[in-house]
Amino acid sequence: MFPIALLTLILFAGACVSIQSATVTNIAPDSSKPITGSEADYGILHLSKPSVDDLIGSLTTRLHKVCADGKLTNVRTVLSNREFIIFQYYEVQMTANCSSK
Repeated sequence: MFPIALLTLILFAGACVSIQSATVTNIAPDSSKPITGSEADYGILHLSKPSVDDLIGSLTTRLHKVCADGKLTNVRTVLSNREFIIFQYYEVQMTANCSSK
């Protein structure tokens, strides 16, 4: 019984992470206040995927509320995807600097 429970735990708790693409950009040094945020959603069997544009849009709106009296500069986003057998976990992380207007 124990080996079956252990195998089941390994199958459902294990995840594969891969980098599908990467881009490096030049970020200018900035002394303004850094702010960060993240949004996440799930997909099933790569058939239903969350809209990355919706995730980024809601995240941008939330960061604009945090930086209400300024503007966002040096915005960086990272999309990560984790595989859990039949489920996929998508997370968008955004970092920006809040500069005074």
